[in-house]
Amino acid sequence: MILMLVLNTHLALMAMIALPLFALTTNRLSGRIQRVAREQRKREGAMAALAAEAMSAIKVVQALSLERTLEDQFSKQNKKSFNEGAQGKRLSARLEGTVDTIVALGTALVLWQGAQMVLSGELTPGELLVFMSYLKSGLRPFRIPRSIPGASPRLPPPARGSSTFWRPFRTSRMPQTQYLRRV
Repeated sequence: MILMLVLNTHLALMAMIALPLFALTTNRLSGRIQRVAREQRKREGAMAALAAEAMSAIKVVQALSLERTLEDQFSKQNKKSFNEGAQGKRLSARLEGTVDTIVALGTALVLWQGAQMVLSGELTPGELLVFMSYLKSGLRPFRIPRSIPGASPRLPPPARGSSTFWRPFRTSRMPQTQYLRRV
């Protein structure tokens, strides 16, 4: 930014017009993304705890015929986790699109003003080219990467696990099964 100020103060100040809008948008959307990601991690932790608890007490679960109840609980939590993950991805895409738009509009404004200055003779085409090169380098840190920290990079399918994990064990299909006559 300092080199841009040295090259042309007017264009550098025009380039900085977008910074407050960028900061406001980024703060608002990234806070929402972090809240959604935090809720999703909590829900996934609860799902893992439910699965671990059921697996550790599988004999009790089967004896009390709680498979269907646990499957329903797991399925509901899984769907909520999926919806929260999808919401996080939508917010991430919205943030990325908004930042790209702000950067593009700022660049277009500077290019337009620079072209006007070239046409009026205040600036040479080479100086505008160098300034635009510095502008591109200066705006690179504002670009949002494709994966945003805080948003879960994976989205579980809505019924993952609920249809396969909670199926009761069919011991009658196993040829090596030995049945107890008395417990």
